[in-house]
Amino acid sequence: AADLDWESFVHPEDVAYREALLTALRERTPFEGRARVRSADGSWRWIAASARPRVDALGRQVGMIGVSADITDQIAASQLEQEAARQKDTFIAVLAHELRNPLAPIRTAVGVMRSAPAGERDLLEQCRDIIDRQVTQMSRLLDDLLDVSRLSHGKLSLQRGRVRVRTVLASAVETVRPAIDDKRHTLLVDPVDEALVLDGDAARLTQVFANLLHNAAKYTNPCGRIDVRVTSGADRVTVSVRDTGIGIPPAMRERIFDLFSQVEGAHDRADGGLGIGLGLTRRLVDMHDGTITVESAGVGHGSVFSVTLPLAGPGASEGRDAAIDDSRVAVPDGRRVLIVDDNVDAADMLATLLDIHGCEVRTSYDGRHALVEAAGFRPHLVLLDLGMPGLDGQTVCRRLRAEPHGAGMVIAAVTGWGQDEDRRRTRDAGFDYHLVKPVDLDAVVALVRGLPARP
Repeated sequence: AADLDWESFVHPEDVAYREALLTALRERTPFEGRARVRSADGSWRWIAASARPRVDALGRQVGMIGVSADITDQIAASQLEQEAARQKDTFIAVLAHELRNPLAPIRTAVGVMRSAPAGERDLLEQCRDIIDRQVTQMSRLLDDLLDVSRLSHGKLSLQRGRVRVRTVLASAVETVRPAIDDKRHTLLVDPVDEALVLDGDAARLTQVFANLLHNAAKYTNPCGRIDVRVTSGADRVTVSVRDTGIGIPPAMRERIFDLFSQVEGAHDRADGGLGIGLGLTRRLVDMHDGTITVESAGVGHGSVFSVTLPLAGPGASEGRDAAIDDSRVAVPDGRRVLIVDDNVDAADMLATLLDIHGCEVRTSYDGRHALVEAAGFRPHLVLLDLGMPGLDGQTVCRRLRAEPHGAGMVIAAVTGWGQDEDRRRTRDAGFDYHLVKPVDLDAVVALVRGLPARP
């Protein structure tokens, strides 16, 4: 041990280990410790060492006996666990922050509505728009979380078909238009040749470009500018989204597409997000055999995200092209709807909205009452919550299907669970539709509008 070059053998940051070991060897006292030591190939390896005085038959110390073990892999695993725990704690804190953010304006808007003088229609409409925007933001966060889970378990699939680039971009713009208008941005979109057609999932491609536009709007100060450029070659098309926003530091460009990664300073914004959108976007682009890149001159100089996708060949499958339906056709009068939910406020408010749209509505707040109500009311549509005490929604659905009057009813599950496995369970239980809370009113109205005519 005396001949060993300890200064080069033990890592400089572990000098305390070296001194403690040398003292124990010199004084022949017990020793335990761990440190980084240089291996034969020159790399640093973690070891755990222990030593005890060696005594002879008469109890005299005649030396030291010890053992050391390479624990590099254990140290690396422990560091990964600690980093994962740190990221989890950070993510939970950010998630709580992002979900609380919309609650503040919602609560304030409700307070204003309670206190507003009668007849203040403009003020009430302003409160309504605020609540709608904030609920949409919360839904977006939750949808992104569900998509991350689906991707991590390999359960996110594409519903491919022929879809026009122009239609997908128009749908994405329509989705993000409220956020763009709220920040008073100027949005310019290149004219797109109708002949540019992709073989892909219209909804997921819309999500890709909506995410890029949403980020551009979010990370650009008010009255900024967003440009969407479309260029095409023989077999590929590139869509670029350029903004005048906060930009991306050079060190972040390699990590910007990692899940839960955000540009420094993004958390300072009220709508900073979870750092999920770009990670999802890259995975969705990959699933469409495309590529996504980012360019930025640095902080304060904006950024350009470019998505390149293969154009559909002549043999691509025919599918329903994505479309934007801005119509708000009234629901045919007399459509009977039974709403079943143990959350009284949720049931009553949905009933009020459907009543406004011309439906005849009844409500039940538990499963047993719902079965009795359905037998007498004979609804065209049943909006059925799943997580109710007593008889849960799946049991109620099965019992309705077993009755002659329930066999032809349209039954939609209304639930906070939206994974593929959840949808499979409701389908197996006899549900026709699976609606994830918070339910999109337009989707419910469209569902009622499309009900088959019945007595």
